[in-house]
Amino acid sequence: MDEDAVKAYITGFGRRFLYKDVLDKFPETKIIPKYIKDHFPQAEIVLDLGFGTGIWFWASFLPSLKRIDGFDIYQQALDEADRVLSLPEVPEGYLIAHQYLNESFTIDDFKNLGSARGQLIIRDYLKPWPPAIERTEYDLVTEYGGIGEVETNEQFKNIIKKSASVLKTGGSMMFVNFLEKEVPNLEKKLGRYTPDTLKLGLPLFDEAVREAGMKMMDFHAVDNPVGMPIMQTFFYGLAQK
Repeated sequence: MDEDAVKAYITGFGRRFLYKDVLDKFPETKIIPKYIKDHFPQAEIVLDLGFGTGIWFWASFLPSLKRIDGFDIYQQALDEADRVLSLPEVPEGYLIAHQYLNESFTIDDFKNLGSARGQLIIRDYLKPWPPAIERTEYDLVTEYGGIGEVETNEQFKNIIKKSASVLKTGGSMMFVNFLEKEVPNLEKKLGRYTPDTLKLGLPLFDEAVREAGMKMMDFHAVDNPVGMPIMQTFFYGLAQK
């Protein structure tokens, strides 16, 4: 995919968080914001894996946030995230998502997100993490679909281990992911399937979390939610160190 195509895809996807139909375009926005507020109200220092252009939307539901660091492989994602932070008014999608929780979200709240911008790094998080990230003790590590795009179970488990290594004792990792149920069969047909081909689901999460020295505290799966492509299952939950 060339640079212009990448930019068009990333900005087009991310800008859907800005509009009044956000609850329809992203069905998980009816679930995950409340989940964030209920489970991580005191999280101050956060690391996001694959932050994309929706980082500030999700971060807006962390009431105690002081700093958020993150990784993404696309400069275009960082450019769009920074563009959103510079908007003169609260995006309509943010207002509607917060109203869905019976709360307000003001321009001052929106501006405060900017003060929480930490190290947003353009790097594949499968590669070595910068020392500044490795030395930080995070209250929360989040991932919104990114680690479900790795190729193997081993890669997946390594990311969970690295995430656990930067969490404070008692810190949490929250995951939000999507499983395309037919992918293993497709991989077999294409000749790309091996015993280590990623098989995303509760058994793998449980194994990865246990090997990382954490405990699975909560796990939910929603089959084919309205608004998402058929053949997908929406997962979310948390593990604790």
